[in-house]
Amino acid sequence: MNIKVSKLHKIIGIFLTLPLLGWILTGAIFIIQPGYQGAYHQIKIKTYPLSSSFIITPQEQWLEIKLVRSILGEHLLVLDNSQWSNLDPLTLKPAAKLNKEQTSLLINDALSVDVMRYGEIVEIIDQRAVTSTDVEINLNWDSLTLRQSGSDTKFINWLYKVHYLQWFGIKTVNQYFAVFSLALLLLLASCGVYLTFRKR
Repeated sequence: MNIKVSKLHKIIGIFLTLPLLGWILTGAIFIIQPGYQGAYHQIKIKTYPLSSSFIITPQEQWLEIKLVRSILGEHLLVLDNSQWSNLDPLTLKPAAKLNKEQTSLLINDALSVDVMRYGEIVEIIDQRAVTSTDVEINLNWDSLTLRQSGSDTKFINWLYKVHYLQWFGIKTVNQYFAVFSLALLLLLASCGVYLTFRKR
């Protein structure tokens, strides 16, 4: 019986070599978190003091409102049914979509907080900009927010996939693989405990 359990213990140990190495290496990185500050920096639209006064009558369906001023002017941000809208404060109609020049001006104004990381914009496609440092900036015009992602962000996100056994491109397969690996890990520990106390 001991021989069979010992053999099973070895087989499971060999199978779990890669997952265990992945857990150990990525876990160490997650504790130290090198480069996290830049990779997950929360870049924001730069705002300025309001230069005009407005009389705004809240509508019944509005849950939250914000009146801000960017380099492009004033914006009335309205939260309605968990979705933000960018409105013109005077007409309360949706703010006009930006052209390339306006998008570049708005994003560049925000990037000025860290020129070393973001550099300057080299390409704009719709509401997405790519900088000279290969950082991708995504603008959400409705909520007036920015999201940035560089090569370091993508690398750390890849490490998370390794750590959580997201090794395949299919979600269901990843889930089964993770559950199967955890079950093997539990079986490996059980075999080790059994062999230890059986010898005694």
